[in-house]
Amino acid sequence: MRGIFKPYYYGEHKWDNYLIDIQNSVETNTKETTNAFQKLGEQQLAELRGHTEAMGILQDTLHAGLEELKAEFEWGFTLLADQMDRQVQAILHVATRLDEIHKTLQFPLMTQARELFLLGEDRLHKKLLDKALEAFRQAEQKNEVDFLLQLQMGKLLLYGKDEDDDVIDLREAERHLLLAARYADAEKHSFQNWNKYCGEAYFHAAVSAYLLGEGEKLASNGEGVRDCLARALRYLHKSAGIWPEFLETVYTKAKCHALLGERDEALRNFEILADRDRRYSLKATEDKDFDAIRAEVDGVFHRSLVSPGSFARATTVNIAKTAEALEWAKRSKSNVRDAAATERLLDDAKIAMAGTNVDIVSLAAKIDQARDEFVDLADRTYSDRMTTLQNALKEAQDRKTRLQSSLAAYTAHRGGIKGDADTSRGFGCLTSFVFFIIGLVFLGNVQGEGALIFYGMIVTWTIGFAVAKRISWQKKTRPVDQQIAEAKQGISECDGLIPSLKEQVFQLETEFGHFKAWRRDCMRVPAA
Repeated sequence: MRGIFKPYYYGEHKWDNYLIDIQNSVETNTKETTNAFQKLGEQQLAELRGHTEAMGILQDTLHAGLEELKAEFEWGFTLLADQMDRQVQAILHVATRLDEIHKTLQFPLMTQARELFLLGEDRLHKKLLDKALEAFRQAEQKNEVDFLLQLQMGKLLLYGKDEDDDVIDLREAERHLLLAARYADAEKHSFQNWNKYCGEAYFHAAVSAYLLGEGEKLASNGEGVRDCLARALRYLHKSAGIWPEFLETVYTKAKCHALLGERDEALRNFEILADRDRRYSLKATEDKDFDAIRAEVDGVFHRSLVSPGSFARATTVNIAKTAEALEWAKRSKSNVRDAAATERLLDDAKIAMAGTNVDIVSLAAKIDQARDEFVDLADRTYSDRMTTLQNALKEAQDRKTRLQSSLAAYTAHRGGIKGDADTSRGFGCLTSFVFFIIGLVFLGNVQGEGALIFYGMIVTWTIGFAVAKRISWQKKTRPVDQQIAEAKQGISECDGLIPSLKEQVFQLETEFGHFKAWRRDCMRVPAA
């Protein structure tokens, strides 16, 4: 979309003709863009879309809101048909919220005003500019302190020109826009986004005053020109204070200062633009309001490449920090999605920062978002890994403690079984009796003294008793011995695992600590 509009400046265009030229340019460019996209293959188109989404630099101005237009914004663009769908939806949303705040349905007159306002919006969407203005005027009679109504009336009176209608009235536009700013300011305690609408109203009021100054110039009224431009600067100063994100305010201030011959003030505004959106260099090149200071303006943007301002420097540093954040995310073993796309974004960002075709504010926002996502991802991954390891270590230590307690209990129980010989004694007596009979039979066949038989029988009986008691005790202790063996094996496993887990925890704590230190240092210092 860059380059389809010529900036408006004193002495070359008629305002109403300029608006028509813009509309024709949009229609032509829309057709050319559509045809160009149709010629692209599906794969090429997908790659182009993916690259555009990753960069976030190329703005689709036909479907962007006023805040997103930035350097693409041109006076008159807000009433183009391509903007109507989005604007009407936004206006209806805000109107509904305001009605909820003020309980409009309790006041029939305000309800009638809202219906007339919405009727005007519908006619505006249908490009019936004169009928839209008529409905707005009727709504104003019912409820004039509606900032949405006053804002739409002001913009319609400022930009209301097409092939069929011309409702432009610059002085009335300025009046309604100042009323819109006043009534939006009155909503500051009840409506969250009042500043955007208040700042927008002051900006458009400044455009009205600027255009009125051109009329005074054509009438050779130098004092009138200065008065109009001074009013425009007052409105722009208020707009910038309330809605600083909209850089077109800064550019328009530079125009007014340049026309007033205030060279230093104009260049100071260009220094702000060169630090935040260098695309204004091309716009300024085509803007004859800066003819008297052309070389100085070009010098500002040239110096911004050699010696960037604070915001641009911070953005360049933040590109490097985002690359580091991506590496930390990878190092933390995070599941990094679209890492290659981010790396391309960072490479493209470095290239963009070396040239003038870059919206640094939008680029910085994209970089900040990517950096914060990777930092959060790495932090979560490190935390989750640390929790998992610490839980595993604690579980191993707790298991060892439980096994040691069990081993002590099993050992004590085994000792108790050894001391309990009642059952073993009975089984020993039975077994010794069997041994005695066997010995009697065996020794009865031996020729010799009776004493030998007697002592032999005693030995046989004793051996039988001991063997039987031992067998009985082993039978009773076998389950306990198995439990003792399992406990010792578990303890051995824990002894082998715990040192490894401790080492892993230590290494991860060290790495996590380095990450936290990096994270503290990488916090971006807001640029001036």
